Amino acid sequence: MMTREQALAELTGPGGSFEIATQDIRGVPMRAYSVHPHTLRDVLVDSRDYGSREYLVYDEDRYTFEETFQIVSGLANELVSAYGIKQGDRVAVAMRNYPEFIFFFWAIASIGAIVVPLNAWWTADELTYGMEDSGAVFLAADRERLERMRDLLPGFGLRGVISVRVDADVEGVEKWADVRARLSTSAQLPAVDIAPDDDVTILYTSGTTGRSRGAVHTHRNHITNLLNTRLGGAVGALMAGVQPDPAAPPAAGLATMPMFHISQLSSIYISAATGTKIVLMYKWDPEVALELIERERVTSFGGVPMQVNGVFNSPDLTKRDLSSLVSIGFGAAAVPPERVMRVQSLFGGKVSTGTGYGMTEATSAVTVIGGQEYWDFPNSVGKATPVNEVKIVDDEGNEVPLGETGELWARGPNIVHGYWNKPDDTARAFSDGWHHSGDVARMDEEGRVFLVDRIKDVVIRAGENVYCGEVEAALYDHPAVHTTSVIGLPHEDLGEEVVAVVRLVDGAQVSAEELQAHVGQKLASFKVPSTILFIEDDVPRTATGKVLKRALRDQMKEQLGR
Repeated sequence: MMTREQALAELTGPGGSFEIATQDIRGVPMRAYSVHPHTLRDVLVDSRDYGSREYLVYDEDRYTFEETFQIVSGLANELVSAYGIKQGDRVAVAMRNYPEFIFFFWAIASIGAIVVPLNAWWTADELTYGMEDSGAVFLAADRERLERMRDLLPGFGLRGVISVRVDADVEGVEKWADVRARLSTSAQLPAVDIAPDDDVTILYTSGTTGRSRGAVHTHRNHITNLLNTRLGGAVGALMAGVQPDPAAPPAAGLATMPMFHISQLSSIYISAATGTKIVLMYKWDPEVALELIERERVTSFGGVPMQVNGVFNSPDLTKRDLSSLVSIGFGAAAVPPERVMRVQSLFGGKVSTGTGYGMTEATSAVTVIGGQEYWDFPNSVGKATPVNEVKIVDDEGNEVPLGETGELWARGPNIVHGYWNKPDDTARAFSDGWHHSGDVARMDEEGRVFLVDRIKDVVIRAGENVYCGEVEAALYDHPAVHTTSVIGLPHEDLGEEVVAVVRLVDGAQVSAEELQAHVGQKLASFKVPSTILFIEDDVPRTATGKVLKRALRDQMKEQLGR
């Protein structure tokens, strides 16, 4: 058996299956993978090798890798020939986790266009912002999203709209069933020359200006994430002395998060590259998840603490056969150490667990931890991947001594190069290839990272970023609100919950429920404060009038007994 360092040296050294070499990426020297695949299109083409193996499962719908490729190839040609989609065009996808989401993702990426997955929980105003900000020229949407945008469609100037799983006719909109019926089943992908550093996705994440920012990912960003994931598995196998078993049943993963999240979006191409079946859910339900794990022989699943805990607290837990499970991952929110230890006790250490630290801007993880190390350090988010650099810096950007806290910066070929149409935000968040995370952390002498706090005025609720200023602006729009400040407070299942502290205008009367309904008319439901606390005095401020949010959080935690 090998140590981790020995396994990494064998796999990533010259001639290794995950060879890493220093490359110039957008003018910055970085350690990067020099092996195939180089683009997402390469991953799609290679996935045909899995042929009749199942790739997508949704209710009674089942698609093999070959069937998926045929549908995607036909759709790619249709987008080019019928709708004039070309390289660099932005194509919006707004729907639940249907198989069609994945068909459109592959078709758009394989012709050199840019996939813009819109948050399915957004209101009509938020969806409109995403469409207009990205400059999308085409839209694929399901019934609910189409209903929200139906009256707005003429103003977008789109080349076409395709509706998914919609029965009613909508003027100017083609149904997916009709489009699919005319797709060629023997078409080859359209000829196009795609480079690793071409843009391929725009994923929206909370921004400091109150509006979401579109993080622009390249093919290299996503491929680096793919190879990081595969390398992690290869290192673990070498360390354990395990050889691949060709007779073993194919792996299967349960999609618990929405596809517009970077973590779940990644599963589309990671599964295609590894021959893994993706089991899709209409919406999260722990009992349905347990049923699917048993029926589809799911080998891995994960999600935010709320989802993992929901499965383990389900009354059906002991009634289901979970023997197929090999790994359980935690992500998108801080995980209490006792949750990690509970997995170990439930499965007797036979199921591996892991987590990491990542963000949309990093195309998922920059640090990872798993196996025995996770049991030993359950409050750490792990060490940097072999192609990532991380450092802890002070306010001037200088590295702090080991063990001291500061802002976590990350650099590597998986870090995006900026935000769509947001040069000022890009300049603030990136420098010389480094992304300024806005998270406070410390690092131990072995390179493990421990998160401490957050600098950015953002709440991470069940994996969704909520910009406090956006919620505050919605509250201030109510005539009864004199002063408000939005903060995040710890929550056992959600990681954090959105809490608003409100001082009313003298003589005004309004209930928390009325304010929540007011915010809900303007913003997606996950941004609506779950708790509204009314105060009679002002919030704590600096001498210059800036709200002391850390002091306010401490004050509210004490008041609520957190």
